[in-house]
Amino acid sequence: MKLPNYYSGLDPFLQHFEEGLPILCYHKTEAVPAGARIKGLYLEPGLFRQQLRELAGAGFSSVPPGLPAGAKSMAITFDDGFVSNLQSAVPAMQELGCRAINYLVADRIGKASDWEAAEGGEARPLMNDVQIREWMAAGNWIGAHTCTHPRLSQIPRDRAREEITTSKKKLEDRFGIPIDHFAYPYGDYDDAVVEMVREAGFRTACTMDRGVNVRRKKEKPPSVLLVLPVHNEVAQAPRVGRAIRVFLGKNRHVSLRVVDDGSDDGTAEAFRRALRGVKNASVMALPQNGGKGRAVRLGLTGGRQDFWVFMDGDLAYDFHHLTPMVKALREHDVVIGSRSMAAQPDGGLPARRAFLGWGFNRLACVWLGFNYPDTQAGLKGFRRAAGQKLFSNQKLDDFAFDAELLYLARKLGLKVGQIPARVSGVHNYKTSQVKLTLDTLRCLLDFLRIRLWSWTGQYRYS
Repeated sequence: MKLPNYYSGLDPFLQHFEEGLPILCYHKTEAVPAGARIKGLYLEPGLFRQQLRELAGAGFSSVPPGLPAGAKSMAITFDDGFVSNLQSAVPAMQELGCRAINYLVADRIGKASDWEAAEGGEARPLMNDVQIREWMAAGNWIGAHTCTHPRLSQIPRDRAREEITTSKKKLEDRFGIPIDHFAYPYGDYDDAVVEMVREAGFRTACTMDRGVNVRRKKEKPPSVLLVLPVHNEVAQAPRVGRAIRVFLGKNRHVSLRVVDDGSDDGTAEAFRRALRGVKNASVMALPQNGGKGRAVRLGLTGGRQDFWVFMDGDLAYDFHHLTPMVKALREHDVVIGSRSMAAQPDGGLPARRAFLGWGFNRLACVWLGFNYPDTQAGLKGFRRAAGQKLFSNQKLDDFAFDAELLYLARKLGLKVGQIPARVSGVHNYKTSQVKLTLDTLRCLLDFLRIRLWSWTGQYRYS
């Protein structure tokens, strides 16, 4: 039986709740403010009380995650430690005999959710020390939610480990109790992050994965074809080659193909030397330069892997992005990286490039009928069936091919998801081969071609 994505009533979930331990996740128990970016993070206090009343009436009692759970047990969790949890949720829980755990952001106690504001949302007030002690005095528990609320799989490993271990120590020192439970910010994690949480001494960790958690054999990971298009990147080959060796050594389910788009500086040979002996890596050398879109299409087409992914060949987006990409492709036909969803390295894009990129994006959205904040990040993935439909229709070979693929995805009714894309700190925009002004004008002409091809029936949508 397919379950709803959100809990709004007990009936669809009752059988599963009775057989296992339901973990309910809440954020802000307050009315949705005007202009809220993500309305699903808010719950009206009256609806929260109604949900608890229904659960309590069915005989469910609350326990923290990780404790032995008897029949009809449930775990009520809150992320981030918002003041509204104390003001609105605690009275309802006391009335109905329920308790909950609140995962706190250790360096933001008594402040506001600035990570939301950084992504265009609302910075809401967080509980201070006195309020947190009041929360615990009401019979509730606390856990750790890192120090600053980053996406742990998308920051340097040393920083991720520091966020995890330091949050535990800071909360234990501050409140004088063991902190045994952890929650991944944004539900973002990978195998390395899970191991860090385990090494830090946490007994449990909560994700944001929805559904029924049952014991099962470890699933074989989906096979992935990863294409890196390159052109005249001989200087980058040793660095990128080393990163590929390390990555593929830990990810045998990934096949990687470097596609040299007709370089005249020995790029293909440099990558062959850098990847010599790596069984699941290959180099495809195209005889002439035909554009990034053509290189990506030729590199992916014919792949037998479950998922097809391409990312910029200079690793502007590092391999850590592949974990959330694969996770998102389990639920979407197409997944695109979005720089607007992730904090960027200090300085970010050069101002001129940022302005022209914004202008290109807005024109693409208006002309082609979609609305994505970032269409041009060199990080996109496809289920094989979706990729076959898209690339068999693709006509553009150069810069605007990303927009063409998204237009085709819309016309074909494919489900498109987005993941945060953080530009690597070592990426140098000054070496980019994109000629911004000229290529923007070319892209405008390409938009016209896309609409013309669609109007004249040159795309196959069946």
